[in-house]
Amino acid sequence: MEYVIFVAALVGVLAILMLMGYLDYKREEKRFIRRLYEEYGVLPQREYKWEEFQNISHYFLKVFMWMISHGMTLIWTNCLCR
Repeated sequence: MEYVIFVAALVGVLAILMLMGYLDYKREEKRFIRRLYEEYGVLPQREYKWEEFQNISHYFLKVFMWMISHGMTLIWTNCLCR
């Protein structure tokens, strides 16, 4: 009979530890999401058109090509331009 009580107590302790771990995980997850919103703000609800994405990529390529020094090989940048 003592073994049954010992096993029941052991299962109870394990269940309590698992519950505490789950609650701690949820609390940390909420804290992480709150910190993301504080640091980066909320996501915009605006939907971007395909043409706007093309303009952004061309701006990136123009700025990126300007940043490359003369001694570097440009083979891999040809892949970006296609």
